[in-house]
Amino acid sequence: MPPTPPAGTITGTNFSPTAFQGPDVVAASSRTLRYLFLAPTILLIATAGRIHAAEPQPPTNPAAAAKPPVNVTLSKETTRITEPLTAEGYPDYVEYLNRQLSQGVTPQNNAVVLLWRVVGPKEVPATVRAEYFHRLGVAVPPEKGNYLLDFDDYVKSQQLGNNIKYSELIDQETDGYSRPWREKQFPLLASWLAASERPLNLATQLIERPRYYEPQVTNAKSFRMIAAFLPSAQASRMIGRALCVRAMLRLGHHDVEGAWADLLATRRLARLVGKGTWLIDGLVAIALDTLASNGETSLVHYGNLTLEQSKRFRRQLAAAEPALDFTGRLDNSERLMMLDSVCDLTRAGTFGSTSPLDGLGYNPFQAAGSSVGSAVNIATDWNLVLIANNRFFDQMIAAARIKDSKARKAALASTDARIKQLSECVRTTAPTAVFLPLTGKPGRELFSRYMSGLTISLLMPGLTVALSAEDRDTTFFRRTEILLALGAYRTDHNEYPQRLDQLVPGYLSKLPRDAFTDAEFRYERTKDGFRIYSVGSNGEDEGGRGYNDEPAGDDWLLEMPPREPKGSR
Repeated sequence: MPPTPPAGTITGTNFSPTAFQGPDVVAASSRTLRYLFLAPTILLIATAGRIHAAEPQPPTNPAAAAKPPVNVTLSKETTRITEPLTAEGYPDYVEYLNRQLSQGVTPQNNAVVLLWRVVGPKEVPATVRAEYFHRLGVAVPPEKGNYLLDFDDYVKSQQLGNNIKYSELIDQETDGYSRPWREKQFPLLASWLAASERPLNLATQLIERPRYYEPQVTNAKSFRMIAAFLPSAQASRMIGRALCVRAMLRLGHHDVEGAWADLLATRRLARLVGKGTWLIDGLVAIALDTLASNGETSLVHYGNLTLEQSKRFRRQLAAAEPALDFTGRLDNSERLMMLDSVCDLTRAGTFGSTSPLDGLGYNPFQAAGSSVGSAVNIATDWNLVLIANNRFFDQMIAAARIKDSKARKAALASTDARIKQLSECVRTTAPTAVFLPLTGKPGRELFSRYMSGLTISLLMPGLTVALSAEDRDTTFFRRTEILLALGAYRTDHNEYPQRLDQLVPGYLSKLPRDAFTDAEFRYERTKDGFRIYSVGSNGEDEGGRGYNDEPAGDDWLLEMPPREPKGSR
């Protein structure tokens, strides 16, 4: 079992100041260490890489020299899992995650298998391609084939000459998925869609599959979870953009049903991707939902929806409602990535100029040099570091699961502030903190808490940003329900309503609410249409001002008719 933390350091899921949750401990230790730092004897000891706490002894068994000891206790409180293990005896988190995620998955029910038949294997790095597709249970697809290309790659393949402004052509794609258009407006975009007909039709089969398992593969020898490849993210966005461009072409030909089918396919693709492993998978799903939302806005305004279409589209939309569960990802894959990184630090052996901390973006011991840094690993009680990181994760998860929106924001803001405080503390005290172990057992315990602060500040994911994006996605989803009802109302009355409550009960049984505040959306009629907006994550009504306005605001505004896209000509 891992050692019990010293009294008063960690209790339940809460941290006290002595568990390095603020600058007090570090500031106090810095005052003491100023004297230690000046002592020549300490410098000599540090240069020799000797520490008071525990210097490794030469192994008596030659086999032990070939296999370094495991520097942590394997348990639920520390490493979370105890098997499978790597050859060194540490938890193999990559293999564990693959076993967990692949349960019940077959090549026949896994959407990722079809995804690569749509776009080809080029997004999967060649160094891991064989293992990746082996874990999918299929052969590696041919390098060349009738695959979907990104529009910019298609443009480049056409060899249009030096006089073509490629940036303007790429802007066409933005126009193409934002509003109705026809072939004569964007002939190159139209030819791209014509060339993409087969892979796009295959993409509509992809979304019928119920599972979305992407193998976790990496060729890294350290920080394997962080270095795992996520090739399907780019591939799925490529498919979503093409579907939305085709939807707007169909809408340009007054094919409302065909346009809706492609927009709904994008929504369903987002729902599949949203079942992925990482926070980034959820963010990609949100990006796909946003693409679809842009197209739905145009469909409502230009499609002359009937009440029957409005109701049917809303039912189909409800079946594709996002289920992102960022908190669940935090408690599983994101936590395991943190634990894998900490375990890798325990066997690194040095924190000087070649420290693995460099790969995480910050190495506070680099200036001290490898001779001082080599003592850091031995000086740290890594069980205490793992326990502290796990319990900080527990606090973040508890904050994220608070139902009340205002209370949840406050709790998450508190954890964000503490992470920021930790980051500042470890940066300002690094030159002296490295000498803490020289003060004996109390110093070693304090240094271990310092390392807890360092790893927490480096390895905690941006949960607040992710949850805000989740709220925005839910808000846009609910807004689309209102838009579909508004479109049907306009068809019946030849104008939009003065107030949203005029949609109830004829067009909506009740009004969907803003996910940020659980209040009604702000709405007003305009001369040619209407404005509808959410107040955003800050909860303040700023009159519809967004981050691109002057002064900037936090609201999420949608105007009818839609604003002209950036690339419009």
